[in-house]
Amino acid sequence: MDTLCISITYLDDRFHGQTAEGTEWPPSPWRLYQALLNAAAGNRVEDQTVFAAFEQLPPPVVLAPAVAVGQRRKTYVPNNASDVQPDRQARLTDKDFNPVLFTGPTRTVHYLWAVASDSKGELQRLCDYARMLTAVGLGIDLVAGNGLILSQEQADNLKAGYPGQRWKPAAWGDKTLRCPCPGSYANLKACHASALARWDGPVYTPAQKPTEYAEVGYAREGKTYRPTACFTLLRPGSESRRMASFDPRDTVLVSAWVRSRLCELGQRPGVAFLGDPEEYIAGHVAEGESRTPPRFSYLPLPSIGHAHADGLIRRFILAEPYGGDGQKVSWAGKALQSALLKNSGGDIVAELSRTRRTEKGFKSFTESGKRFRTVTPVILPGFDGMKYAKAEKLLLKAVRQAGFSPEDITDIHLRKAPFQTHAYHPKDYKRAKHFENYSAMHVELAWKHSVPGPLALGAGRHRGLGLFFPLGKSEVEP
Repeated sequence: MDTLCISITYLDDRFHGQTAEGTEWPPSPWRLYQALLNAAAGNRVEDQTVFAAFEQLPPPVVLAPAVAVGQRRKTYVPNNASDVQPDRQARLTDKDFNPVLFTGPTRTVHYLWAVASDSKGELQRLCDYARMLTAVGLGIDLVAGNGLILSQEQADNLKAGYPGQRWKPAAWGDKTLRCPCPGSYANLKACHASALARWDGPVYTPAQKPTEYAEVGYAREGKTYRPTACFTLLRPGSESRRMASFDPRDTVLVSAWVRSRLCELGQRPGVAFLGDPEEYIAGHVAEGESRTPPRFSYLPLPSIGHAHADGLIRRFILAEPYGGDGQKVSWAGKALQSALLKNSGGDIVAELSRTRRTEKGFKSFTESGKRFRTVTPVILPGFDGMKYAKAEKLLLKAVRQAGFSPEDITDIHLRKAPFQTHAYHPKDYKRAKHFENYSAMHVELAWKHSVPGPLALGAGRHRGLGLFFPLGKSEVEP
């Protein structure tokens, strides 16, 4: 196997490209695809077969420089309506920029695709197009482009010596990047044609927007992530696909419904689960065994994050331990798609619908941060005797049990009152029998380094209690 490498070196010390969700970093393969098509068409060397071959490539590995958040600023630019209002000053509109600043020794981004050695012809044309690039991002993000077909040894050396960060496709990554897919070329050409034909005499028809691209999860190599499968809880039999909702005080019940259903699916004949389903799915260990084995965490999500959030459970995350390879949660995510959940009485209460972890409602829990607060109380691993100092020691024990180091915590705040408007006093939450007599607290934690979500601590961390959310973005996740 060879490696197609397309490289872009930014001439300035910042990048301004935006998505609907904010600054995009690293620049997505879809953004590169559009820039390559623009360069080829602008130089009158566009070859449809080259872009058709490009669409078939899998999402690339991306080597990107480290960046920091730049200062947000407002500027005024003319909108694209000169056919309506020729006067440039009369059509100025405000535009917010929140650039990222390059902080490392390089400004070069590399996109790497593993390709068959016999496919060099069309891919070499892509390398030629790359050398025609002038901008990737906004029009002010000027670049010098290059493209090469590398041997395996050359690609390995490039990765090993690169002084930035490596991003790889991962279903459970905390970033979504757009990538070209079959149909992207035809869609972009149609959008361009519709833009040229906006006016038919006095009749105006808005130009089409690009729609044919894949949204691919990416994870930064070397950073510890938590692989997850995310679900929306739907009302059973609802043709309108309306969400089901449950009281957050019943968190352990909702988690029990999902665990019970997954246990059933894992015990079916011919099911190839990669591990011991009694341990990993059900969390059962041999009698007398004191260790906590790697296992799934079942995390119902109370609705938070906006002024009208009511705190009810409508979403659910199934999570592997930090550092998991994602294979078990990938199996579980497929197994639970459209699964019906039953309560202890056998009544169907909800249907699971798989969704992306980057969607609203999930991002409040899956994003990284340095300061976290609980949305459900932490069940401390013991009884604190109503003493704050002892409660702090028990919390640090819970931190160790979850695989973290207490030395990485810089600040702790414990209290009985909830932080969220629609959360409750710890005594109001239902509990499993094995931790029903333990003390519980709402907690705010600060960490030395950014920690990715979903974060849950305490004796109830596998059942949705002790669930935290990050207090805003503490850094750009480059």
